[in-house]
Amino acid sequence: MITMKISACIKVLGIICSVFLLVLACRNTQAKTYQGPHISFDKTEYDLGRIGQNGEYGFSFTFTNTGSDTLNILDVKSSCGCTVVERGKDTLEPGESSEIKGTFYSLKYKGRLVRAISVKSNDPDNREVILYINSIIEEARQ
Repeated sequence: MITMKISACIKVLGIICSVFLLVLACRNTQAKTYQGPHISFDKTEYDLGRIGQNGEYGFSFTFTNTGSDTLNILDVKSSCGCTVVERGKDTLEPGESSEIKGTFYSLKYKGRLVRAISVKSNDPDNREVILYINSIIEEARQ
């Protein structure tokens, strides 16, 4: 009889521990909110893949203010005139998202090519984020 009660208590204790661990695991998977402004990108690289010469290829990067204060986008610049960017919203409140859209002009380039976009903000942890556009440009057939 006592053995059955001990066994039941161990089972109940096991269930309680399992529930506690499950709650703890769910709590740790929630999105982190940073103190002050914080810029978070969905990705920092965009792969155009294999593309042809003399083409126009669009891309976009989505970002969110995951901080507790207003995020200000101070500057957005591309590393080359072959990459034109539109900066989206300059001011984002906590939880708001925006997009940096752009066009890459492949011109007469050949082979593997990487272009960079610099995004400067008032995020104290990430004053500048570098985004990359990757491509392999195939030579036009004559």
